[in-house]
Amino acid sequence: MELKLNDGFIDLVESGIDLAMRIGELSDSGLIARRIGIIGRVVVASRGDIAAAEAEHMMPRVPEDLRHHPCIIYTEARSPGVWSFNAPEGSPVSVRLKGALQTNAAEMVRASVPGGLGIGCSPTWLVQDLIASGDVGLMLAD
Repeated sequence: MELKLNDGFIDLVESGIDLAMRIGELSDSGLIARRIGIIGRVVVASRGDIAAAEAEHMMPRVPEDLRHHPCIIYTEARSPGVWSFNAPEGSPVSVRLKGALQTNAAEMVRASVPGGLGIGCSPTWLVQDLIASGDVGLMLAD
């Protein structure tokens, strides 16, 4: 068995991949796909960034408030720089954000948030240990 890890959406047939696990919306294709779960996402920031936002009364309350904060942009997303949220009532909300740091690696988003390099939006499973340890805190949850 050969294990290949890649954050991008590669052509599975062209790459000779027999089995893949993907996160997100799948484009229409001739491949057989089965949903095996649903992954929640959270918006997290360092303790210092949260303290600063609270002190300045700038803590995001709604997704649109994130426009006033430095965010880390994950470039392998279907729409880089656009974070979408499920609204409690009504249709989903999408916000276009800018960030001084852009990366094609989800692990880089994870590594950058605790150091205060910006706010990150990550799958819960990727940052749950950082949340549990207090290294990062929740700003918004999807």
